[in-house]
Amino acid sequence: MPINFSLEPFARISDVFCETGTYHGNAVIKALEAGFKKIATVEISRINLDIAKKRIAEHPLSKEAHIDYVLGDAEKNIGRLVDFAKLNEVMYPIFWLDAHTHVFKDGTLTDGNPCPLVFEIAAINLAFNGKAVLLIDDMRIVGAKGAPPHGVVGRVQAARNALFDPNALISMIKPGWGKFVDLLTILKLAMEVPDVSFRLLEGIEPLDVLCVYPNELHESLFGQNDE
Repeated sequence: MPINFSLEPFARISDVFCETGTYHGNAVIKALEAGFKKIATVEISRINLDIAKKRIAEHPLSKEAHIDYVLGDAEKNIGRLVDFAKLNEVMYPIFWLDAHTHVFKDGTLTDGNPCPLVFEIAAINLAFNGKAVLLIDDMRIVGAKGAPPHGVVGRVQAARNALFDPNALISMIKPGWGKFVDLLTILKLAMEVPDVSFRLLEGIEPLDVLCVYPNELHESLFGQNDE
């Protein structure tokens, strides 16, 4: 998060938006505003999920949509999102993959595989064989133990903290996915299905979201932006 590109083209080709990593509900709200009517989202922190539910319930469009909330680990619950998409019999479900290794303020600690992306992508590909659309956030930290704050101001402050307060610097570094997986691994896994293409989209930083989509959707999703 955040999603710095329009979800409306995705909502035109699908009514189902599935998310790992609800956090405070920003992506669900953006999905509602784009026109999605069937949404499922997974969050490991109860406090985060409660905050998200409250924010989303206050949005007027939430009353026009069906939203499933799942409390738990993304890797262990990706099957519930897959089942949700299959139950709704949509041809091209949209999956926003934004779960992270993290220690939350309520003390919740993610455990198990530090990179749930590998299991998530494998499960989605097995279920849909290239007919799902994958939106994978935070490409800049794939294969990294951590990433500095985004933006010039954040990085200047991080440099200052490195000199005067190393502990404050550590608190500013976002957890990464770990060295055992890199961008090429994720890309290869995501494209181990027939007839798909990929594109990098805008996230919290430029080109930070990997989109893998069926070739037949290229014109619908991106044709208007191509020369």
